[in-house]
Amino acid sequence: MGRLRGVGSGRQEGRDADRDKLLLAESANADKKVSADDLTKHYHSKQGDTREDVVDLFKRDGDEGDNADLTTWAAKDRTALEHDLMTSMNVDRE
Repeated sequence: MGRLRGVGSGRQEGRDADRDKLLLAESANADKKVSADDLTKHYHSKQGDTREDVVDLFKRDGDEGDNADLTTWAAKDRTALEHDLMTSMNVDRE
């Protein structure tokens, strides 16, 4: 099966840069404690961003993909991913 467009070294480089920023911030703030609320907010934010990226990726490949099998699969599964995104957004608000 084909590969989803947008998944690859560019995304990995972004994750590596995020990791490096987090490690730098941790080392600069080693004496500071992170509250559970702050950690939870950060986690939820990252999860939401990731879900949005996945939905965008499936939408793009489902609408205009180059591989017919991949396009069909992405279009079919996009609805479930959109539902997951909306559910997670509602949970995060509570």
